[in-house]
Formats: sequence, C-alpha cells, structure tokens
Amino acid sequence: VIKNVIDERAVMQKAKLYTPREFELDTNKHLKICTVARIDNSSKRLDRVVEIGEKLHSLHLNYIWIIVGGGPDELYLREMIDSKNFSTNIKLVGFKENPYPYIKNSTDLFFIFISDGVKLLLVTSSTIPIVKSCLQSLVFK
Repeated sequence: VIKNVIDERAVMQKAKLYTPREFELDTNKHLKICTVARIDNSSKRLDRVVEIGEKLHSLHLNYIWIIVGGGPDELYLREMIDSKNFSTNIKLVGFKENPYPYIKNSTDLFFIFISDGVKLLLVTSSTIPIVKSCLQSLVFK
C-alpha cells in the first residue's frame, strides 16, 4: 500500500484561486481541453496535438486546447500550431507554478502520454472527463 501524500484540500484551494484568462476570453468554446505536461516529443508526443486538432477541425468541433508546460520542443510545437493556423484553438501557456485552475476550468483533460504526474492531475480533475482514448480513437483509427 502506498500512502497518498497529496493534500487534496490544498490542491482544490489552488484550483479555485483564479480563472485562467484563456478560458475567460473563449467562453463560446464547447470543448475546453487541458493538457499539463513537459513539452518533450521524445517521451510525451505533444506533437500529436496538431494532428488531433486537424481532426477536431474536420469534425467542426468548437474547442480551445490549453497546453500547460514547457520543454525542449516548445518552439517546434508552437511552429506546428502556427503553420496549421490553429493558434486561436491550441494555446501554449508555458510552465505554471499552479496549473490547477486550468484543470478545474476545463471540460476535458487530455493525456497524450502514459504516466508521470497522472495521479496528481487526477486529484484535481475528478469531475472532468479524461479523453485520452476518445480523442485518440478519432485520429488514430
């Protein structure tokens, strides 16, 4: 048995500190997707976000996808997003000391990787659908 060392109350308090400006500006978006991860394609494959964004566009889905985190492939990912003209839908907000408000204000939490901080994110997102398999099945059939 591994003891849960996460202070759930503290995480929930941090999640309520503010509403991210990106969500305030895009109140008309039906899907508010959030990914919290290090932007490193060798292990996270966040480059697939653009591929999935293309599929969401082809399905005429109204969405905003916020990616919280930084890393060695951030510039590459930003260039991919810009080359497809997705910068109004897919936004990189960089590293945040407190990512929990982004998770709390999302309608969907998207994991494009297998492990890492999953347990910590799930504490905050317990009422948010987790869409890994759903969105991947749309793109990778």
